[in-house]
Amino acid sequence: MGFFRKKQEDDLSLPRNRRLDLNPSRQELEWIEAVNLWEDEYWSIHNQHGWKTIKGKGFRETSDRFTPVHWKVGEVTVIAEFDSRSGIVTERVIG
Repeated sequence: MGFFRKKQEDDLSLPRNRRLDLNPSRQELEWIEAVNLWEDEYWSIHNQHGWKTIKGKGFRETSDRFTPVHWKVGEVTVIAEFDSRSGIVTERVIG
């Protein structure tokens, strides 16, 4: 997959409303592939930029691996929702 290894025009460290396509190849994702994209690649890039999870900590709080995650970035709160079928994350600034 390697979405985050490609050069991005957008700075992923900045909180903003956006859609991130973690599956640019559009191949059908198996469950474990979706888990790896959401819990490993997506989480690690934001963690590296100092985003802190405030809800959905560790992404493994419930049996539903794809529950929305709330991030704290400075004074801003962002909610991220993942569509495990398409591989798209929608991030919305909520406060």
